[in-house]
Amino acid sequence: MSMINALFLLLPENAWVLMLILASILMIIGFRKAALGLVGSVCLLALLGPLVDTFMNALPDWLLVLLLFGFVLFLFRLVLGRRVADNVISFLLYDLIRAPFRLVLWIFRGMRRRA
Repeated sequence: MSMINALFLLLPENAWVLMLILASILMIIGFRKAALGLVGSVCLLALLGPLVDTFMNALPDWLLVLLLFGFVLFLFRLVLGRRVADNVISFLLYDLIRAPFRLVLWIFRGMRRRA
C-alpha cells in the first residue's frame, strides 16, 4: 500500500465527493489509471465502511488498543521508511525489556537512601 492510499483511508466521508471530482479532473487531463484507482478506492470505502465499523465495535478494548498501536507503527513506517522504523522499534523494545529491571533498581535505591 502506498503512502497516498494509506492517507486516503484517513479522509472523512465528506471529502469523498472531492476525491471523485479530483478523479474526474485526472480523467480529463489524461491520468486514467490514477483516476480509476481513486474512484475504486472511494467505492470500496463506501461499501466496506459499515462492515469494518461493525467489526471494530465488536472487538474487545485491549484488541482495539493493539490494532491502534499496529496502525501507528504502520503509518510511522510509511512516513519515515522501513529501516528507520525498524531501528526505532528495536530501541522501544529494548527499553520495554529494560524497564522492569530499572524499576527494581529505583526501588532499592530509594530504600537505601531512607535507611
